[in-house]
Amino acid sequence: KKGMEEALKEERILINGSEVKPKVKSVTMTHPYGTRRVDVTFFIQFRAKLGEDNSYENMYESGVATYNFEALWFFPPRTKIIEVRSSGVVEKLASNIVKIFGWKGMKYDGYDMIRFQF
Repeated sequence: KKGMEEALKEERILINGSEVKPKVKSVTMTHPYGTRRVDVTFFIQFRAKLGEDNSYENMYESGVATYNFEALWFFPPRTKIIEVRSSGVVEKLASNIVKIFGWKGMKYDGYDMIRFQF
């Protein structure tokens, strides 16, 4: 938990242009693929003022991924995800759920953006 909180402190996260401070609420670790591969899930939350049309932006140092990764974004049920920008591969799983994934060795540019409406 502390490691992820430290990593989040190095990122700049904006909601509708205003900086927010994310908090790691919980961490779970499982071994769904056997004992040699670990799946770590972080539940991260932050407070923000939202309107009808909203944007999430995350700025961080660019680099090369040192491991495979997957991020799932769950928005409230009536939310509509309009646009997603990321260096990772983007999959819209539902109107309110998006998955971003990448692999070890993939270059990332240090910017993610999700535009969404209520």
